[in-house]
Amino acid sequence: MGKCDSQLLKEAKRGNIEAFESLIEGYESKVYTLFVNKVGDSCHASELAQEVFIRAFQKINTFKENSDFSLWIYTITTSVFISRLNKREGKNLSVE
Repeated sequence: MGKCDSQLLKEAKRGNIEAFESLIEGYESKVYTLFVNKVGDSCHASELAQEVFIRAFQKINTFKENSDFSLWIYTITTSVFISRLNKREGKNLSVE
């Protein structure tokens, strides 16, 4: 994590939404594209991606600065997808 990112992270941990948005800027399209490829629906993918970043903002204080931020975002992305998949399977609906 670069010096600039470290400062953004500190600000985001203080609740600064603009700093958080700057921090995740490079991940938005990657997360969205991953969901589009998995669910095949851009609207649903957008909803899932938004959920990832809401969770990330809510849990930003749990992020350890010596960790890899991209891995942390990917872990949240995976968690959101599995959670949604489990909900759908419980309702007997397919993802695709």
